[in-house]
Amino acid sequence: MVLLVAEHDANAGNNHLQHLVKYYFADGNYTEKQEILKVPSTKDGGKSDYIRFDIGDNSVFKNHYVVTGIGNIIDAANGKILSETKDRFVKFSGDSIVFYTNNVFKGKYYSVFNTKTEAYAEVKSVSFKAIPGQDVEVNTATLPFQIWMYDINGKRSTLVDDAGYGEYRLTSDKRLDPLVPMYWLDNNNMIYASFSVQKNMVAIYKVNTGKVIEKIGETESLSPSSTGSSFFRDPEGNIIFSAYGSSYYSVDVKKKKVQKLQWLSLGNGFTVEAQENPQYGRAIRYNGSDAGKYFCNVTGAKTTNGFLAIQYDIVIKGQRYTQGVVVWSAAAKKWFELDNTEVAGIVGWVEE
Repeated sequence: MVLLVAEHDANAGNNHLQHLVKYYFADGNYTEKQEILKVPSTKDGGKSDYIRFDIGDNSVFKNHYVVTGIGNIIDAANGKILSETKDRFVKFSGDSIVFYTNNVFKGKYYSVFNTKTEAYAEVKSVSFKAIPGQDVEVNTATLPFQIWMYDINGKRSTLVDDAGYGEYRLTSDKRLDPLVPMYWLDNNNMIYASFSVQKNMVAIYKVNTGKVIEKIGETESLSPSSTGSSFFRDPEGNIIFSAYGSSYYSVDVKKKKVQKLQWLSLGNGFTVEAQENPQYGRAIRYNGSDAGKYFCNVTGAKTTNGFLAIQYDIVIKGQRYTQGVVVWSAAAKKWFELDNTEVAGIVGWVEE
C-alpha cells in the first residue's frame, strides 16, 4: 500500500510550496518515501489560491486522481496538475468527477471532469442534478433566524420561520459568520440544527418542502466555540452531527433520536474515541481491540484495509503542536510515526 500525504515546504512561509509525497508500505511495514510533485499554494504574488491540499478534505479516485479540498485535480501517478479550477467537489460518477459552482459572478451550475479525456466542461442540461435538496438560504437579519427556499423561477418563500439563533463560524479571514447547519436527506426532506440563544444547546429538526416540521431530538449542554458544527455521514452511512467539532451525535431520523457518541467510525474496522481526553487524547481501536492513544485530527483520518493514517499532535500546557502523520498497520501490529511535522493534509491510500 501507498499513503499519499501533502506537506508544506520547510521554507513555505516564503515560497508557499507544498509537496505531494508517497509513503510506501510492504508486508505491513513502512519502507520508503518518494516525492510526486511540488507546487505553490498561491499565485499572483500570494493574492489568490492555486493548489491547496491544506483546505478541506482531499480525496483519491480510481487509484490515480487526487481531488483537493478546494477542487483542484492532480494526476498522482504521473505528478501532473490536471485542473487548477476551484469548485465544490460533489461526487465521483463512472469515469467523471462532478463539481458544483455557486458564485455571485459565475452563477450556479454543475461541471464534470472526464478522466478518460481529461476534459473539464460545464453541464448544459438543466435537468442534471447531483446534489439532493432545494435552493435554500438562511435569513440572519431576524432573530431567531429563518430559512428561505427558492423555487425554480427564483420565487422566495419561508421554509422555516424559527430556525434558532445559529452559531458563529470563524472564517479564513478571521470573521465570525452566522450559520445554521443543514443537511438534505433527499430532494424534499432536510434536517437542520437549531441553536439556543446562549448557543449551548442544539435541537435537530426535520423539515420537508411542504413545510412540515418534526423535532428529531436535542444535544446535551455544549461549550460554544468558533469551530463550526456540521452534519456528515460516517463510513457506514449513519448521519452524524458534529457539535462545535468536539462532541458527536448520531441522528436517527426514523426513530427520532439524537444520541451522543462515545466512538466514531473511521471505516475499515477502525474507530476513534469521539470525545478528546485532556490526559491522553483519543483512544483508537481496530476491530474492537485497543490500538493506541493519540491527540489527533479525527476529520482528516484516512483508512484502507488494515491501515489507518491520522494526523497527530503533542499538547504542552494546553498548546497543541503538530507532529505529523502516524500510521497503524494491522499486519505489523504497530504504529509508524512518519517524519513530516509540516503536514498539509493526508490525501489517501492507493495501491501500486
